[in-house]
Amino acid sequence: MKPNALLLSLTLIAGVASAAPQLADEYIGFAGAIAQHKVDYSVLGGNGSNQENTRAGYVLNAGYYFMPQLSVELAFADLGESKRNYGASKLSTNFRSISFSALGHLPINEQIGVYGRLGAGQVRARGTFEGESFTDHSYQPIVGVGMEGTLSSEWRLFAELTHYGKVSIENDFGSEVASVKAMALQAGASYHF
Repeated sequence: MKPNALLLSLTLIAGVASAAPQLADEYIGFAGAIAQHKVDYSVLGGNGSNQENTRAGYVLNAGYYFMPQLSVELAFADLGESKRNYGASKLSTNFRSISFSALGHLPINEQIGVYGRLGAGQVRARGTFEGESFTDHSYQPIVGVGMEGTLSSEWRLFAELTHYGKVSIENDFGSEVASVKAMALQAGASYHF
């Protein structure tokens, strides 16, 4: 009896799936980003060791809708570089992320919707101090909220505020040189096929 019940269930699921409209939707996208870097230069210590910068960056993404309310996305973000002079030396940090996220979509009407992002990413920060370069990677939660608008069946526009987390940059001796937190406001377009 159990094999027959399983076969009947699979047949019913296949029938319902083939009768339902096709909801799969793959997409690729590009966004310009204005990133807020909060950098703590530990090597400076004391006053003036913290700095906030606004930098330009970009985001590339590719995703797949499992249903109209749920998609998954793979994204690469380069959120720019922060620089600071320290005596005769220069400090610079840059911030990049590769992330995988689930997005929950809530349509407001046929043209406009809002969404939330929850994912994880490998965040990389690279720092240069007194001619030496230090790179650290960290796995961080990636969270965001956004709004999207439909231009046509293929094109959509979106704007999103995303928090990428914090990375500590250490030198070869394990001492923290700097830490970088990044948040970005992104706006772009996606092509759906």
